[in-house]
Amino acid sequence: MKIVPIFPENKPAIFSVHYDGEPMDELSRLFNLWSDAEYLESFFEENKADLCGSYIGCPTVDEAVERIFDDAERLEERLYNLAEAGQRDPQNTLQTLFYHLNNSSVRLKIKKV
Repeated sequence: MKIVPIFPENKPAIFSVHYDGEPMDELSRLFNLWSDAEYLESFFEENKADLCGSYIGCPTVDEAVERIFDDAERLEERLYNLAEAGQRDPQNTLQTLFYHLNNSSVRLKIKKV
C-alpha cells in the first residue's frame, strides 16, 4: 500500500491510498464506481430495502442512481476546486470541507477504585 499524490501536480493537496496489485488508487476507483450505471443499479437492487428512510426519502433505483451521479460529480468538482484554491488562499482549503466529528480533547480517563 502506498499514499499517492492525486492533485494538483505541482503541490499536491489530495492524496489517495493505492493498494499493491490494484490498477488504480482508491479515490479514482470510487469515482469510477459512482459513475458506473450498471454497478450502481446492481448495488441499489441488492440493497433496495435500505433506500427507503434515507435522507432523500424513498427513491426508485433509477432516482438513486441519478442522485449518486449528481452527488459524485459535485463532490469531485468541489474536492479539486478546493485543492486548487488552497494553493493560492490558505483560508480556502480542503480543511474547510471537513470537520471533526467530536471536538472534545482526547485523554485517558482512569477510573478510581
